Amino acid sequence: MRSLVVGCSTGMGAATVRRLHRLEHQVVGLDRADPKDPELYAAFHKVDLKEEEGVQAFVQRMLDESPPLWSITYCAAFYHPRVPFEEYTLELWDEVFNINLRSAFIILQGLAPLLEGGGRIVTISSGAAHSGSMEFCYGASKAGLVGLTKSLARNLADRKIQVNSVAPGAVNTNMMARMPEERIRDLQTYALRGRWGEPDEIAVAVEWLINPENTFTNGVVIDVNGGGMR
Repeated sequence: MRSLVVGCSTGMGAATVRRLHRLEHQVVGLDRADPKDPELYAAFHKVDLKEEEGVQAFVQRMLDESPPLWSITYCAAFYHPRVPFEEYTLELWDEVFNINLRSAFIILQGLAPLLEGGGRIVTISSGAAHSGSMEFCYGASKAGLVGLTKSLARNLADRKIQVNSVAPGAVNTNMMARMPEERIRDLQTYALRGRWGEPDEIAVAVEWLINPENTFTNGVVIDVNGGGMR
């Protein structure tokens, strides 16, 4: 099986790559940063998801050169911490949406034809899609990603492609570490487990959604948040 992971070089994306490699998938990665373990990849594409021209070129290159895919996992995410609502600009808004939602649409629409005879799409959304976030643009973009996921499930169902999302709570990643200290302290006590999650705990859910034996899960969002109820 051949699987694409977008946002593959760190955090939940890198954990997903490791799990797919152990399952003997041929992993194709996309990120703006080089991966730390290139030996896990059948191919790697260095692309900045903020730049539409580069994203479109990647899609065309895949259509021209790639064998069929079994799965696409969209893990890429970005936000601007510490920017108050009143000071947020359209330029900052567009940067977040370009990475978190617009490029997801371009890639998933463009590469769906490679998912021949079924296949799986998994997006990594966020608990912020449900609850909102002080990083409001991030929350809005992730809510959009959930809407895109559910709509793709409807539109691709007749092609036997299953489209689902994983919504993590607070997870120990480089992006989370950029948050203000007081926000970090709040999130550490948010879950019933009383701690942040680890990237591999999210990748477990992705692995299950990608599993060919999982044939009756479609259009859902799975919360993986340690019991984020407090």
